[in-house]
Amino acid sequence: MIKKITNIIIQLSIIFILTCPNLTFAAWQRPQEILSGTWGTAAGQFSPVEGSLCDCDFFVDKNGMILIPDGTNKRVAVYSADGKLINYIYKPALLPALDNAGVWPHNFALYLGGNSFASDCEYKKLVDGKISTKTCFIDYNGNILGKIDSSEMFPCATGFIGKKNNIYTSYDPSGNIIKTNIQWEPEIRDANNNFYIIEESSDTDTNNNSITTYRITRYNQCGKKITTFALPKSLYEPMPSETVYEPTWDAPPVVEYGSPILAPNGDVYTWKRTPDKYSIIKWTWKDDPNAPKCPDTSAKKKK
Repeated sequence: MIKKITNIIIQLSIIFILTCPNLTFAAWQRPQEILSGTWGTAAGQFSPVEGSLCDCDFFVDKNGMILIPDGTNKRVAVYSADGKLINYIYKPALLPALDNAGVWPHNFALYLGGNSFASDCEYKKLVDGKISTKTCFIDYNGNILGKIDSSEMFPCATGFIGKKNNIYTSYDPSGNIIKTNIQWEPEIRDANNNFYIIEESSDTDTNNNSITTYRITRYNQCGKKITTFALPKSLYEPMPSETVYEPTWDAPPVVEYGSPILAPNGDVYTWKRTPDKYSIIKWTWKDDPNAPKCPDTSAKKKK
């Protein structure tokens, strides 16, 4: 009897494999630590943190290269796609010196096509601080490619979008104007025009601390929802007892995760920090090779 049941299971398994060849689901694969290091100012280290403050942002270009603007250490770290430190980019010597309170880079934006980023680069001192007057476009070797009047910068497929006085202008990777006074709305798409929505929600960890959770949803070019993925939750130390508690205190992290960063190829990254370590984590996108394509509407348009 057992042998008969086993034969039936085997037969059903063969039928299932033969009749269901399309059951391969697109998804983000398990996380991989791309790079990590300790806090500090030496090579391979990252901006020291104070309490709950973390200068943790990073950016990824189409080749998977990772750029980490390290404002406290006044440098940009350039890593290969497999997490090897390639070089540091420091403020170009041609730019005016910063005062002691100056941070470089500032208002960082990366061209997703690679080898170019934008940053504030010249300032005017004020009585109560300073104001940016110029934005520079700089390559991965630290060369200034172009300079414009200071603008808020966003990455786009062709280079950058600059916003100044509520007017949007598109620039190429070197800072040359492509078109001014354009209509533009920020959105998250990859190089294949898949669309993404990133949601932030409030939650509590197991120590009853308030945390932010992140979820990213992918839609294909037709607008069909493909999958939703939730990033790991942060965890913080228990808050001190009320006798020593100050209202301005934040609980130090046991482990904290940042918001998701989408690479042009659809991979998802985030940063992770502990009291003694900073890491960048990656989830690799796996396509379903049998996924249906979007309907071809070109024939209808010609009619």
